[in-house]
Parts: sequence; C-alpha cells; structure tokens
Amino acid sequence: QGIASINNKIYFTPKNAKCVLVLDSSDESTRTMELPEDCKEGNNKWCGLTVYKKKLFAAPFNSHCILVIDTETDTTYGINCGERSGDKYKWSGITTVGKKMFCSPYNSSSILIIDGDTESIREISCNDSSDYKWWGITALGTIAYCAPYYSKSMLIIDTENETIQTIDVKTSGGSQWMGLTAVMDDKVVCAPCRAEKVLMIEDG
Repeated sequence: QGIASINNKIYFTPKNAKCVLVLDSSDESTRTMELPEDCKEGNNKWCGLTVYKKKLFAAPFNSHCILVIDTETDTTYGINCGERSGDKYKWSGITTVGKKMFCSPYNSSSILIIDGDTESIREISCNDSSDYKWWGITALGTIAYCAPYYSKSMLIIDTENETIQTIDVKTSGGSQWMGLTAVMDDKVVCAPCRAEKVLMIEDG
C-alpha cells in the first residue's frame, strides 16, 4: 500500500509480503529486498511511502515499526514506534515536509512525526480518539492535509508549528474519501470512495 521512486528505481510498500518489491524503470526488471526479521510477520503492515534524501519511509498501519528503505546501502530496517504489537490500523499515510515526515491518524489518536535526519519520533494529539478517521496525507507548502474517511472534518496540520485545525465537511456516512493530492500549488483534491463528489480544498 504505497509507491515511491528515487532516481530510476520504483519501490513498493509491502502490505502482506515479507519483502520490498523494486522496479528498475530503465530496463523494467524487478527484484526484492528482504525485510528485517522482526518486521516480517503480520498483514497490513505499512501504508504509504515517502522519500527523504536517499531513504524511503513507510507509515506503520499494523506493524510495530516504521519501515525504512536505505537506497544507498540497499538495506531495510525498522524504527520502533513504541506501539503495542496488537495495536491495529494506526496510521494510513505519510508525507515529507522539509526535514520532517508526518503520518495521518486512522485509528491512532495522534499524528506520528519522524525527524528525517535523526530518525527520532514523537507524536502530537489530533484531539480525536475515534476510529477510521482520516485516510491519506499530502502537503501544500508547509501545511499538510488528511482526507476524511469516517471523520466529518478534514485534518489540517501546520508542520512548522506542529499545530492542528479541522474544517467541517458535509458527509453522508463512512468511507467517504480515500487518498488525496496537491494540485497546482493551491488546491488539495480528495479521491471519493463512497462519497458522491470529489472533495476539494483551496489554499487560503
């Protein structure tokens, strides 16, 4: 559940697999990279993939750790995020803003933040302990947005100050929007799952 590229290599986030799939776009060949032993087991392990310098980071969905793919050493390793092994459906996407990465809260009651240089982690509360809140995250400048899945609001994160706000949206139930992207440097567009309309937020 996730895809990102560095140079001419495309990397795929393992959902249930015990390896990372790598596609070389120059000759369309594929290979795999082994996962760390303590991260191999389980299903729905990670969700989303983002690039920081020459590494890729995947948000922990059911996994107890953040997956890191080091493209220079061609290795993988995990960063323990302190969650219990039984905790499920924690974060549903990840994006890079400056020197930090932010993970969108799905069942977690906090936003997971990763420092790209030190790889230290911390969390800030999203002030919502409900389940299935937001699915996916993208950034427009220094502001990150999370698409409302069951939530009745869009989550907005000021990544410089690490503060949050929400914007109410009209919904007609659950599973409304799933994934989003920034467009033309001034809009964020959310993909409809069961929603009847595309959700669009304009900057400012």
